[in-house]
Parts: sequence; C-alpha cells; structure tokens
Amino acid sequence: MNKTYIIYLASGNSRRFKGNKLLFPFQNKLLYQHALDLILKEYDHVIVVSQYDEILQYASQRGATSILCLESIHGLSYSIKAAVNYLNTLEKPFRMIFMVADQPYISMNTIDKLMHTKHKLASCAYKDKVGNPTLFDSSYIPELVLLKQDQGGRKVLNKHPDEVEYIQVENVRELYDIDYQEDLKQLQ
Repeated sequence: MNKTYIIYLASGNSRRFKGNKLLFPFQNKLLYQHALDLILKEYDHVIVVSQYDEILQYASQRGATSILCLESIHGLSYSIKAAVNYLNTLEKPFRMIFMVADQPYISMNTIDKLMHTKHKLASCAYKDKVGNPTLFDSSYIPELVLLKQDQGGRKVLNKHPDEVEYIQVENVRELYDIDYQEDLKQLQ
C-alpha cells in the first residue's frame, strides 16, 4: 500500500466562534491538541498546516512537519493547497488523510480504518451523516489544487460519489466539530 500522510488542518479563522477556537482550553488541553496528540503517538508522516506559530511550534517539537499558511485567512482551500504543494515535491504515489483540528473526539480506530482502506477516496460517516477526516489518493491532486476560497475536499469527493468509501465511525461524537463557544459548553 502507498505511503499515507496525515494532513492536520489547524488554520481556521474561528469567525463564528468569536475568538481562536483552536487555542481554547477544552478538557485539560487546547482544542487543537486533542486529535493532534492522538495521531502523533501512532504515525510518523504528519503534516500540520496553520497560520498560528504556537500550533506550528507545538507540532514541530513533537516530530510533525509544520507548514505556515498565512493565506488561510482567505479560506480552507489555501491550507489544502499549501499541504498539497509540499507533498507534490515527494515521490508519488501516496495517499493523504485530511483532518481538521476542531474535532476532539475522533478515535484512533477511525484513523486506522482510513489508513487501511484500499479505496482511493474515503470519508468518515455516521449512518448518513458524512464528515471529516477524508482520504485522497495523490492522483486527485490536480482537482484539489483547483479548490477556491473556503471550498474543501468534499467538493472533489462529491464529483466522484461512486468511488468514495464511507468509513463508519463508532460514535457520532467523532464527527462533531466546534464552530461556536456553545458547542464546547455542550460537549464539556
């Protein structure tokens, strides 16, 4: 199986949250640290994309590749393209798992399922609710680099519905992402 890189997207602007949600304390850690610590324990090929120095330093100190993306202020696509541009310098083929930093309940079991799928495209789901993380084979890079503003990889997945494997998570909480301060309060 091809090498798989985990791309940890930690660049959000937190407009709805009214403050930097990634640096917000949540259950004895900062929000972004929950899933990042989980994957760094098990996987070597982790790439963190962020506009925040604190996050990049934390990731680098723990062995991740850190990519500064100041353009992420303009939308998610800029963070995706920053990671893809870096990966384009590496030997292909490979696969990419895109994770977002505001999903504190994602499980190692779910990440392992994504790692071991034989499909070239995959997305997590709970019944009919789809979410992150997602997986893309490097053959989809030409489509990922065409994303604009706040478009994410879901746009590419939606163009190829028959090719996507949906990895079922054990608990719907794994798909929860934090958009508002009230979301954190409800999850505490």
